[in-house]
Amino acid sequence: MIKIFRQIRQTLVISGNSVKYLKYAIGEIILVVIGILIALQINNWNQERLDDKMEQVLLNQWLQDFEANTENIKATEIQYQNLLSKIDVVFRYTGPKVQIPQDKKILDSMFSLRNVNLELVYGSLNFSSQQMERVKNQKLKIGLSLFPGMEAHYRELQNQVSNRTLEQRDIIKRHISLISRYPEYKDHAFTSDTLGWLRDRDFQDITVSKKWLILGAMNALTDLNHQNQKLIDLIKKDLNSQTHD
Repeated sequence: MIKIFRQIRQTLVISGNSVKYLKYAIGEIILVVIGILIALQINNWNQERLDDKMEQVLLNQWLQDFEANTENIKATEIQYQNLLSKIDVVFRYTGPKVQIPQDKKILDSMFSLRNVNLELVYGSLNFSSQQMERVKNQKLKIGLSLFPGMEAHYRELQNQVSNRTLEQRDIIKRHISLISRYPEYKDHAFTSDTLGWLRDRDFQDITVSKKWLILGAMNALTDLNHQNQKLIDLIKKDLNSQTHD
């Protein structure tokens, strides 16, 4: 093609027809510009297809992570319900006039103080600016940007619940010889004041405070779960629309 254009130019130069040569030169320039524009458009199409593919990979990764989070959140909610059940036992068997319960399982339940720790999947949930730029859906982009803040709010309440648990343990240690939990060392244990523990006002008050914090943490966890599900729905909608495009 270039050889043909060169021959045409040479013919026009030899003929000395400057008007025809000028028209030809303008036409050749226009053809070159059109060729460049077509090449740029093809390059843009290829880049858009590559971006769409990268976004699809990212959305599939996020979908797996958020669906895993759903199961972890459900498991955490069950743990909180178990904590509330144990707190109810503490309320029933503490106070200024209580006696030591005959059933050893009750004391074991009160003595067993566990913390809750929500495990979220963060294999691809780092929400880098480069990743966020690939997301075309503005609702999804906003939802993703809100998620870390909602999780941080929940974590703060979860940590406060854990702090109350530590305070409960400190009070128990004042009254109960911890080594007495191991029968093989019973001869080495100091005398425990079980009744003093059950009638300790600080222990009861801290347990009440812990319940309030648990209820707050459960509300924050519910909000986080709703946001998690909203993101799942938005991602699925985006993936379905890309499949049908």
